[in-house]
Amino acid sequence: MIRDFKNHLEPMDVEFYVGKQQGNSIVNGFSTLYVVGEPDIENISRRLTQYSGEDEIIHIFFGASHSFKVSTFEEMVDWVSTIQHFLTLDYWCTLDMDVSLVNFIHETDLSSWNRFIPTLSVKIPYIRDLGYNAIVKIDDSEYQYSNNGVWNHRIHDLMSPESFTPWDAYNGDVIVRENMDDEESI
Repeated sequence: MIRDFKNHLEPMDVEFYVGKQQGNSIVNGFSTLYVVGEPDIENISRRLTQYSGEDEIIHIFFGASHSFKVSTFEEMVDWVSTIQHFLTLDYWCTLDMDVSLVNFIHETDLSSWNRFIPTLSVKIPYIRDLGYNAIVKIDDSEYQYSNNGVWNHRIHDLMSPESFTPWDAYNGDVIVRENMDDEESI
């Protein structure tokens, strides 16, 4: 996938980029540091210090570019401790994850933090081809396991203009390097 950034096309080694948070969430419009790949407190902290004043970062988006990839809870330990570190510093923290990984969040205390935003990515290609009557069912892993029922939402109703973000809204993001002398800020 080729992604446009304000300061150039995506090279293979992008670890951090900044921009205004897009999409319909509580942090919409916030100055955001996007973290691609496994997080590291020192590297993230160095990037955060590059922004102050009007450009100060107040939201960190972990798992950017579909990079949250774990297959066991043990693989998630570093992610959790890093996210908790920044939550204690009063940053808003989003973790973008595939919906299939939601059980890993359940095993942590991340959801107890008021500034933590779990973003469940539900990939539905060709959604408009499903027709007017299609539904998304929020289910449980088995009958009466952990939820008190199921929720059915008409896809047509979920795809409202208020919740839609077109791809070109993300073109203003800027790649962040260690030394930003030649880079643009948000």
